Amino acid sequence: MKKILILALLTTFFANAQIVKYKAADFKLSSDVTKYEEQEFYYDAAQKKYQLSSKRTTFLKGGLVTKIESEMNYFMYVKSTMDFVYKNGLIDKMTITSSGTVTEEKYAYQNGKIVSKTVTGDTPSKTEYAYDAKGNLSKETVYEDGVLVKKIAYSNYTTPTSYFKKITNCYNETVQSTYEQTFKNNCLIIDKVDGEYYKGQSTYEYDKYGNELSITSDGKTTKNSYGYDAKGNVIQSMKIQQGFDGMADTNYFTFAKMTYANGKSTGNIDFDASFVKKYEPSSASYDVNFAFNTVSGEELTKALDGLKASLQSNYKIRKNQDNTFTIQDANGEEITNDVDAVKSKNDILVYDILFKKNLMLKKFYTADIKTGEWYNMEEMTTPSGYFWIFSETPEFFVVKNGVVVDMSLYKLVKTQKEDDFIVQEAGIDKYIIRNLNSKGFETFYPLEFLNN
Repeated sequence: MKKILILALLTTFFANAQIVKYKAADFKLSSDVTKYEEQEFYYDAAQKKYQLSSKRTTFLKGGLVTKIESEMNYFMYVKSTMDFVYKNGLIDKMTITSSGTVTEEKYAYQNGKIVSKTVTGDTPSKTEYAYDAKGNLSKETVYEDGVLVKKIAYSNYTTPTSYFKKITNCYNETVQSTYEQTFKNNCLIIDKVDGEYYKGQSTYEYDKYGNELSITSDGKTTKNSYGYDAKGNVIQSMKIQQGFDGMADTNYFTFAKMTYANGKSTGNIDFDASFVKKYEPSSASYDVNFAFNTVSGEELTKALDGLKASLQSNYKIRKNQDNTFTIQDANGEEITNDVDAVKSKNDILVYDILFKKNLMLKKFYTADIKTGEWYNMEEMTTPSGYFWIFSETPEFFVVKNGVVVDMSLYKLVKTQKEDDFIVQEAGIDKYIIRNLNSKGFETFYPLEFLNN
């Protein structure tokens, strides 16, 4: 499900006990590489040709990554830049610019080890790190808006790069799900999920350079293939993205070029039909579309601002002293008794029974919203007719027209991205939820939106 997974790429730098990936070896590159260029393609049956899906350039100096520039065109077009700043050979901060938003990650050290990471941007957070007597990472604690949302424990070290990792997603002390992972040489070998809505296990195998050769999940194994230069750097690859809901698997082909400190280079980013034919010998054609269906960051921001303006309602809400609320309609008349409301950990979702409108005020149950003051609410729309919401507990509910529906009809099925889920309705895959554990409220999106 690559169109879902790709939006997680910017967070993959925190997958193991290294805390952050910034060395050439972290990217499976030899230390003398100064520039690594990649282009990825897949066969688009609708076009009857191969489509460029992403391209990325990684810049390095002295074995350290200094910048990553990428363009991706899966579920939506995303252009991003990651800049790395060092002090005394240690990563000091990383700045991510993507679709008009800027996120900065700042690292603090003690005795040469990272003890905290502070993230500023749309989703501010702070992560604290602790170490055992041997200097191995033993614990991570993650807070968002001052609330504990994740605990990670490391144990059973056989070497500094081989260990057991347990991830607990939570809201304060209420556990939502756990992930148990076994690493060997900083490679994920076993991934076990134990959540209320999904339980399962995946196993992985790697080549001698640490590139993923196979993944076995739910009884199905997919295998990847690689081509290397003389130093073991990947210059060609074929990776399989497993299909879902009866859809076929998709092969993704990547071609890469390495530039070395001595000025020499190996590999090529051009589409190599001879390599592709080894795995897809019967394609209708081997022509390539190199154009992205792009929307610039400025255009996207303008469109989102326009959408936000169009959703501004004339409804107002006031928080009362006892955390109850009062609602006024566009005419200033109180309609509190004519609405249904569902509370998440921070937000409130209100349904106007008469005019059939869904209204929301984010952070209603936080200190940001002052008691006794009126706030404009935002009118919400959902293409599926449904919302999902976490209650205070938190418990997961499906909401329609301000009312919690029969939860026995719904089941969450985990995708390969930790926080993305397929929603089954009466046993049929119908909707997708993104970032389940990092939000308290959101809409259901029909699966056909992925092909839109």
